[in-house]
Amino acid sequence: MSLTRSACLKRIETKPIPCEVAECVVGFLSKFAASPKADLLRARAAHDLRLPRCAARPSRPIAPEPKPSPPTPAARAPPPAEPAPSPTPLPAASASPPARVAEAEPSSPASSPPALRTPAHFDCVNGKHMGTDYVICASPQLLDAEARLEEAYSAARAGANGDRVKSEQLDWMKRFGPDCGLPLRGRPSDDKITSAASCIGDAMEARIKELQAEH
Repeated sequence: MSLTRSACLKRIETKPIPCEVAECVVGFLSKFAASPKADLLRARAAHDLRLPRCAARPSRPIAPEPKPSPPTPAARAPPPAEPAPSPTPLPAASASPPARVAEAEPSSPASSPPALRTPAHFDCVNGKHMGTDYVICASPQLLDAEARLEEAYSAARAGANGDRVKSEQLDWMKRFGPDCGLPLRGRPSDDKITSAASCIGDAMEARIKELQAEH
């Protein structure tokens, strides 16, 4: 059974989010302007959809909100019939054939951007403890960066300098949030979550490059 947007909003606080509600949230929140709250709800719903209990379910369409049907206009009398126009004489055929219109070459389809990834070891529902977690969970782009960071760290950790990489990663995790003006632990203000996103993204991209250089 499909859910309307209002039904989704009434059940969004359910923990865990029912699968049909998560599908509804991901669908209709993507049509609204980005905001920390909307991004946080969308990330939470997208995470639940990837859990085993939801992954095997067929997706269901989002039911549109019912709209009142427009009033039926009163029947109008048909206008009086107009006299048929006299036929216009055709011009004389030209001796030369008409010029052919150049056929437009089909344009190549634009390449679509790569799909954003979701980190495997990052829980936006129950695992937010550090100040940076709230900023990352509010942005699909930062969640994608977190997935790439996990991948680069795993590869570097498996190398010859794995113990040193682990120690450096722990130090970096304690440092990069406060360097961007965020508290080490606890939820920052909504303004901080929004304003620190660019700084957090730059720090994560720089760390990914450092880890990639280790292997």
